[in-house]
Amino acid sequence: MNPFENGMIGTFGWIRVYEDPKMVEQFRHPRSKGKRIQAKWRKNPANFRPARHIMQNKRTGDIYCHPAVAQELRRTINARAF
Repeated sequence: MNPFENGMIGTFGWIRVYEDPKMVEQFRHPRSKGKRIQAKWRKNPANFRPARHIMQNKRTGDIYCHPAVAQELRRTINARAF
């Protein structure tokens, strides 16, 4: 079984790691504070980037992160495993 299927990076002990492409943060904001302009900026995907943080579900221990962060995590784990 491939542990990287279905958006899951794999299991490390009892912790499961999932990729979520919706984990992005808006890093560019308009200077004006008008709601109409802010709504236009929110629609533009160029104003967003992958969230660099990892969320953990305290109850189940599952970890959720953006695919770019998951790739870094996978590289780090593979580098330390060998």
